[in-house]
Amino acid sequence: PADQRQVGQVWTEGVAGIDFVWIPGGRFKMGSPKGAPGWRSDESPLHEVILDGFWIGRTPVTWGQWVKVMGDARGLFDQSQGNHPVERVTWDDIQEFLRKYARMLGAKYEIRLPTEAEWEYAARAGSEGIFHFGNDPAQLNRYCWYAKNAKATMAVATREPNVWGIHDMLGNVWEWTSDWYAEDYYTRSPDRNPRGAPYGEGRVRRGGCWRSQVGACRVAHRNRVAVTASSNTLGFRLVRLDEPAP
Repeated sequence: PADQRQVGQVWTEGVAGIDFVWIPGGRFKMGSPKGAPGWRSDESPLHEVILDGFWIGRTPVTWGQWVKVMGDARGLFDQSQGNHPVERVTWDDIQEFLRKYARMLGAKYEIRLPTEAEWEYAARAGSEGIFHFGNDPAQLNRYCWYAKNAKATMAVATREPNVWGIHDMLGNVWEWTSDWYAEDYYTRSPDRNPRGAPYGEGRVRRGGCWRSQVGACRVAHRNRVAVTASSNTLGFRLVRLDEPAP
């Protein structure tokens, strides 16, 4: 039952072996205040958001998990990288993955990309700092694969998780969200379960990657990416809802 779940509780499905972490509903401050280190105008205004509970992938989807769903890796990796995050997948590639994965699960749940708000809520894990662990960039090495310690994607869950048990929210690969990007979206975002702009110039990606500098690894940092983009710095993680998709 939902009322007995604890934050950080893990559910592992038996199809691709993806671990999902339970994130209880709650409220948080999304974005960053003007003048904060690394601040960009599209991160303001700082605003309160209320979310229903959801399950989120403990790590980005890996190539090993991708192959279990899709049947092949399109020649994009060798077996030694099975625990590395998927990259070089477009928006349409991910939609195909979602359709096949949902069918394999028997349509018991809604499986999708996280909204931008869900992503930031899970990444922050209750923190109001620049990073989920506070404000000291010198600590990034403990939690994040980025430009100072990586030259390519790295195996998932080889850096420390945030306090809710979620790995690689910062660094390793940028992560697709379901939201259209709009620079001024925070000025008009609803306060409950925001789903992003009705249209925009590309989708929102979050979290930074192995090539990123410190500024892009902040939990409030927003970036956009064309739906046709395919990059060795861009991957995704999943959200599961208990109710099946309508």
